[in-house]
Order: sequence, then structure tokens, then C-alpha cells
Amino acid sequence: YHSPTLTSMRDVSPEQIRVTTIVELCAHHQPLRKIFATNPAAATNPPPLTQAAHHQPALDGIVVAGQILRCDKLRLVIAFRVIMADEKNSPNRQVISLQAISQNFLGALQRQFDLLAFNLAATQSIEEEKYSSMCSLTHAMPVANAHMPFDAMKTYAHGLIMRQALNDTLSLAAACMDNCHLLCTLIAHKAAMEANPKETNELVGKKQNAFVHSAIQDKFEVFEKDFNITSSLEDAITTLAIALRILVQRNGVVSAEDVDEDGELVFEFKTVQIIKSPTPEGKPEIRLADTRRAFKIGDTIDLTNSEILSLNITTADFFHRLFKAVDSFGAKILGKDGGSNEGK
Repeated sequence: YHSPTLTSMRDVSPEQIRVTTIVELCAHHQPLRKIFATNPAAATNPPPLTQAAHHQPALDGIVVAGQILRCDKLRLVIAFRVIMADEKNSPNRQVISLQAISQNFLGALQRQFDLLAFNLAATQSIEEEKYSSMCSLTHAMPVANAHMPFDAMKTYAHGLIMRQALNDTLSLAAACMDNCHLLCTLIAHKAAMEANPKETNELVGKKQNAFVHSAIQDKFEVFEKDFNITSSLEDAITTLAIALRILVQRNGVVSAEDVDEDGELVFEFKTVQIIKSPTPEGKPEIRLADTRRAFKIGDTIDLTNSEILSLNITTADFFHRLFKAVDSFGAKILGKDGGSNEGK
């Protein structure tokens, strides 16, 4: 696998590997999120380094054990011991922070927003002549009789962009929750980790592995049960999973099993409202506002361009609240003023 800072695991020593790079990979590649799960078996029988370089199953050769160093506001710092393949006898301590996680996931969310805006702008501005010209570049088509006309293709492309946006947003939200769950689990087991690191390490690994493979609704339940962390945006995030299932299984047609007691499937969005026009010297005064879009049984889910982009604004607000809640939980466990259990 590759990242902006690492070309191949084969080219570097464990001392050169930064845990923040692993966090960055997790932000973009959902299958790699389990890289943080502890695998005690890999510590005793790690794969060769060359195998770990290019095959995902061998990533279990990276064994992580955590210990709390300090906790400042949005800077929950944990020291990790990284044992990389045949370097297991030379463990290297690395540092990861809540701030680093927030920067990686919010950065990934911004890149997703930019790509969405680019794709939506492209589909909105494309002309039929350009579409026809591009289709004729190869002088042939796989099945010419099935070729989509211009207007049908625009509708189809919009649907694909909407589906991909829902999937990517949901994947980022789940990956972010996975990383925050690991931090909270290590915090909760701080004393046990110091007293009996081997057994505690195994326990943390099992909990993290179960959490990573759980449904999005179950993740919220675990946060509330284990850490007393709740989110007012839970319904907004879980609706994304329901909507994605509807799009994949029934081409977006809402059925009775998808709606609430009022007979609706409700999307909740965070939108930005301008409450004071900008002056020549400054920026406009804005605020986040709650908006909703309801679909009834038999309706087909079809979000506007603005609503698709607002998925990212909603998720960004969810991230900020989650990061503050994790910071509050860590401060509370470590004997500091933890504040409320949800970021405001």
C-alpha cells in the first residue's frame, strides 16, 4: 500500500514509520482500519517484512500497545509500541494524538467535499456535444444499442454521485468512530494496561475488532454504554446507512420497513445560513442551522446538489462533537475536568 509519505514498507525501517501516516491511511481506506486492532498471535509469529509490504492480511503483523502519556484539550496523547514484522525485538515507541486524528479525518472530509463539488459542477455544465464527442473517440461502443442518450446519462450520473457520496460519508464516519473507540478503550483500561499489559492488550484488541466489524447503529450504542458518549446527530448518521441500503437494494424506492412511526424517512442536514451580509472589510456572519428532507413510502430518494454537499457539513459537525466528547472522556478518566459528554 502507498501513502503520500511512504512509498513501500519494504523501503523503510520501523524507526521511520510514523503512526500518523497509518491514521491517514485509515481515513482513506476503510479496509485498513483494522490495522489498529491488536493481534497477539502476530507478535509471537510475525510475517516476513516483504509480505507485510503489499498484502493486507499481513498488516496484522503490526502490533500496537498503548499507554496514556498526557491529556490536554483536543490533544489526547498516547504512546504506542509498534512491533513491525521481524523487528519485534526492537520495539519503537510512537505517539498519536486526538488532534492528529481530527486533522486527518476533517482533511479527508474536505477532499471529499471538493471532489463532490467538482463532479457535480462537471455534470451540470457538460453539453450534449461534448458527451457525443467523447463517446466517439473509440469509434465503437461495447453495445451500441444500449447507449444512453444525453439526458438519461445526466440523471444516471447524478444518481451515482449521490450514492457514492452517501457511501463515502458513511465510511468516513464509521472509520472515525473506530479510531475514537480505540482511544477511549485504551483510556478506560489505563490502569489495567499498566498492571497487566499482555492480557489487557489482548482484551483491548478483541473489543476493537468487534467494534470495527459492528454496524453503525451498534457503534453509537457501544459509545453510550461503555463511555457515556452520546450524539444528537446519531439519527442523521444512521439515516445514511438506511438510505444507502435502499439505493443499492431497491434503486432508491422507500418501503414500509424504512420509515419511522410517522411514515417518513427523514434526512437531517446541517446547513450554513448567512445572518449578516459581509462588509468590505470582513466575512459574513454565519451559523449552522438544522434542515430536513422527508421521503414517504413509494418515494424515490433523490437529493439535490446542495443536499449532497450538506452531507459533508453534517458529518463535519458530527466529527467536531465526537472529538470534544472523547477529549472530555479522557480528561475525566485522567482526573481532570471532563465537562459534558458531548461537544456543543
